[in-house]
Formats: sequence, structure tokens, C-alpha cells
Amino acid sequence: MLRFILYLLATVLVVTVLRSVIGIVLKAASGFLGGPSQPAKRHTQPAGGVLHKDPVCGAYVPDSISVKLPADGQILHFCSDDCKKKYQSGKV
Repeated sequence: MLRFILYLLATVLVVTVLRSVIGIVLKAASGFLGGPSQPAKRHTQPAGGVLHKDPVCGAYVPDSISVKLPADGQILHFCSDDCKKKYQSGKV
């Protein structure tokens, strides 16, 4: 039984070392072949557009589906008509 456990531990150790070595070799090969070492950072927006925080409930809402209310020279964005009505009634 002890021999089996030792073989099992040795196998785990060998597999771990092999995976590390293979990973290092593949990284070196991709760098040698002209592949990017790190992915390029892209500046993207969320799929739904720019997010705005609802002043009533605190939910973040995409610009494309938000309920808008012009107030004090700016546009407030709400997640629903209910939040907009609460804001307008002053029950915030």
C-alpha cells in the first residue's frame, strides 16, 4: 500500500514538472515565431453601450435602454419609469 502511494505521488510530481516544462517551451516557441507575448489591450465599451447609475436604486443601466430625464442641464438615466417617477415625486 505504501509503495502505491509513493508511485502515485511520484506520478503527480512528474506530470506537474512536465506540464511546466511544456508550458515554458510553448511560450518560448510562440515568442520565437513572432506571436505576441501579451495580448493587445483594446478600449471597448460594454455590449449595451455606456453605463449610467440610476440615482434612485443605484442600478447601472446601458445608455441605449435607460429612461432619460433632463434636469439641471444634464441628463439623468433611470432603469425604469417607476424610478423616474420616484425621483420626480421627491421620494428618493
